[in-house]
Amino acid sequence: TAILDGGKETGVTLMLLDAELDHGPILQATSYKLQATKNFIEVRNDLARLGAKLFFEVAPMWVAGEVKAAPQDHTQATFTKKISKEDGKIKLSQGDTLGDKSVALLNYRKLLAYREWPGIYFFTERNGKKTRVIVTAAHIVDGRFAIERVKPEGKKEMSYADFQRGFKFN
Repeated sequence: TAILDGGKETGVTLMLLDAELDHGPILQATSYKLQATKNFIEVRNDLARLGAKLFFEVAPMWVAGEVKAAPQDHTQATFTKKISKEDGKIKLSQGDTLGDKSVALLNYRKLLAYREWPGIYFFTERNGKKTRVIVTAAHIVDGRFAIERVKPEGKKEMSYADFQRGFKFN
C-alpha cells in the first residue's frame, strides 16, 4: 500500500502480541525510505533484513530487561485493504503508452506494488475475443507509462512493440 500510495517511507516494528491484530505494545520501530523505483519484492526483502537486524539488536536488551514496551498510539494506525486480482487492472489510453500523467503514475505504482501478485494487466480484443495481457516490464518516461514487455494470455512473454504489431486494440 505504501508503494501504491506513493509513500515516502514505511518501516518495521517489533511488538508484543496480544489478542488483537497489530495491536500490542511496541518494543522498537525503525523507518525505511521508499525509493520510487523499488518494487514490492525488493522492498519486502529490504524490510525483512531491517527487521531481522532490529530483532537481533533489541532481543538481548529485552531479555535483560533494558527495553520497556510502550503502548501504541492507535490514532496513528494506517490501514490497507485486501488485494484482489482486479486491483491489477490498468488503464491505457487508446491502447498505447500515452495518457493522463496521474493514470500513468498509478499504472507504474501498480507495477511496482503488485509485482508478485496480482501483477498488472489490461484487456484487448482480437478477432472478437477478449484477451488479458500481463505487463511484465515498464517504466515512466516524460510522464508516460512506457510498457516494455508483456505476456498475452496463452502466449510467451514478448516485447510490447512485437505485441502491438500482432494485436489490434479495442
